[in-house]
Amino acid sequence: MPIVDGYNQSEEAWEAGEEDDFEVLPASSLTLAQSCIFNPLSQLLVALPAYRTPSRVPSTYVVDMTLSAKERKKAKDHHRACHWRAEECGAVQAASGVYMKGVAIKKCDATKALALVAKYLESVRPGGWTGSQSCASYPTILSVTDVLKISSLRLVPWDAKCSRLIHAADGVNWAALLGHPGDGDIWMSLMHKVDSLLSNVHSCLRLPRHSNRRGTYDTIASGYSHGQGQIHPTNFSISAHNQPIVEEILQSREVQQVTRFVDRTSSPFFHPA
Repeated sequence: MPIVDGYNQSEEAWEAGEEDDFEVLPASSLTLAQSCIFNPLSQLLVALPAYRTPSRVPSTYVVDMTLSAKERKKAKDHHRACHWRAEECGAVQAASGVYMKGVAIKKCDATKALALVAKYLESVRPGGWTGSQSCASYPTILSVTDVLKISSLRLVPWDAKCSRLIHAADGVNWAALLGHPGDGDIWMSLMHKVDSLLSNVHSCLRLPRHSNRRGTYDTIASGYSHGQGQIHPTNFSISAHNQPIVEEILQSREVQQVTRFVDRTSSPFFHPA
């Protein structure tokens, strides 16, 4: 990290041991790559160009003629006052030679130089990443087999034809894997058609540009959820433009086949409370 300053006065004072000219900052939680010094803000001020005012005060000001006489006079007085304030400000800045507000100069002069000293242990290697939340890097990426060895998980064979229930410890049906009906190739072909329909619908829908805290979703609502979120999420609102598009895809033959299969297959496993 280079020293952030345009002058060397603060650096020389620090090396000479003049610590009284520096602010003391508790930096026990900071991690620096190199010691650095920040000079006072007053040394970083740059003079700005002076404000140029017209050589003469304009006698007339352009105002909206649709206004009343009282409003036109008020607008002219406002323009005239702004002009005189700008002229006075330019004169003061030109006389002082520093074209900046006085309050900014006072605040910058009140600051002091700041020195941050980096101290490392002998075990820290130069050029390595250092941080308060650093952790050791893993030598290899764990595979599925490695995860199964170090955990109580196990793989269950499934041919995707017969439906399987997943029970909780108390015997409650937690989830269900629904097997596809008939030939697997026919079912996969049906899924590809449904995916194509959803992609076309998504390109035709007019969705709101902003997202809520759950992200951006399609306007088509599928499935059900027991979570508690927003009562009226805007990205699920169906406008006059989106309504016929949604109704058309819901009445398509491919979507009807999938919805009837899911409804009739899952109803025996999950009973309403």
